[in-house]
Amino acid sequence: MDTSTSIEDALNFASQEIFIYFGLSILILGVIGGILNLIVFTTLKTFRETTCAFYLTVVSSVNIGQLIIALFIRILSDGFNTDIRKISWVCKIHIYMASVFALISMTVMCFATIDQYISMTKYRRFSNLQLAHYGVISTCFIWSIYTISFLIFWDSSSGVCTINNLSFSIYSSRFHFPILLGFLPISI
Repeated sequence: MDTSTSIEDALNFASQEIFIYFGLSILILGVIGGILNLIVFTTLKTFRETTCAFYLTVVSSVNIGQLIIALFIRILSDGFNTDIRKISWVCKIHIYMASVFALISMTVMCFATIDQYISMTKYRRFSNLQLAHYGVISTCFIWSIYTISFLIFWDSSSGVCTINNLSFSIYSSRFHFPILLGFLPISI
């Protein structure tokens, strides 16, 4: 019994150390990389005038937010045993923002892919900055409204940030995560 407990303690300690060192490294390097992307896409004139660069600027911004919101809280909880997601409003805001950022990032990256294809066809007139701005604003609005359900159905009343509605749990596991965040973006 002592051996299994000591092995379990050693594995728990190792996983905490991994979250601290690798998680913080990914967070710091990811934020720095995202900021460098933003600097490149916003300062060079050739990039400021293209729709694809606009899309990539938006994706970089959203990914920085996603790293800060999702990864930082995960590092706190799993690396430092400080799970602030036990507080109901933190749980709700965390899952809401992480979901909004993930959906916007995937959608705008799909827009960039479609835009690159369109720019090479006879429909290239649809590849312009005005349409790109409308598309991104619409995407942010739609996903912000769509994920309001996450604010309603996620809670930490039991001490763990989890879905508290069976129907929404089934919906999330069968549509939201596998289709919206999995198959659909990959297929485009």
